[in-house]
Amino acid sequence: MPGPVLSERDQERILELGWTLAGARSTEELAATALEKMHRLVGADGTSFLQADLHRATLRAKPYPTEGWIPPHEVTSLDRFARKFAHANNPMVVELMRRTAPFNISSIIPIKEFIRSEFYRLGYMPIGIRYQAILPIQLNRETLTGFGYAFNRSSKDFTPDEMSRVYALQSVLTAHHAALQAQRIPDQQVEAACNNLKLTRRELEILSFMASGMTAVAIGHRLRISPRTVRKHVENSYSKLGVHDRLEAVSYCRQIGLLP
Repeated sequence: MPGPVLSERDQERILELGWTLAGARSTEELAATALEKMHRLVGADGTSFLQADLHRATLRAKPYPTEGWIPPHEVTSLDRFARKFAHANNPMVVELMRRTAPFNISSIIPIKEFIRSEFYRLGYMPIGIRYQAILPIQLNRETLTGFGYAFNRSSKDFTPDEMSRVYALQSVLTAHHAALQAQRIPDQQVEAACNNLKLTRRELEILSFMASGMTAVAIGHRLRISPRTVRKHVENSYSKLGVHDRLEAVSYCRQIGLLP
């Protein structure tokens, strides 16, 4: 569960992050920007963007900062840690299969028990991580794939205030990642829709975001317009398409080839 209510300053910083991420044109660009901003907001020794495929026991990790946060322990590398993390007996992975809310290690297993485990000895201890908070973004339990962010520390656990920031960050990042995944409508189809259905390019754009599951609030955040304006565009789209809800609108647009 989320901790205390965010301070006004924290709310401002998360809003600023949202505006900054709106300019990202790729997952890599979005992750790089998010890592730097979140690292300072939450406070961690290291922050990583994680992409996992548990069937293959693999995990790609993009760290911030890129150098300096991993202690020089023997020959252990971040890549080796990634392989250990992706293993199915990781209690963090087990928790990810149960829920999608952010969490930290101490909320699912006592730290004393964790540091006595073989998994800690093999995967976390060599690179100096004792405390970790996970921020899931997208998970597919059928394929056991997904991505998200991890906050890593060596000396102290994450406080309720800090976990509240992680919770708040999840909605912002989920919206921006979903927007990037929304497939772009081909120009020829956009032109045909504008001519035949009288839809504007903005209405088509919003329909595309709706098809990816984004809410009016998330779409507004992405496009830098108010949720009220988004809803007005949606109402106009429904009228032009002759439909009454999101499901009908998305289904119709897919039938005529406007949406994937």
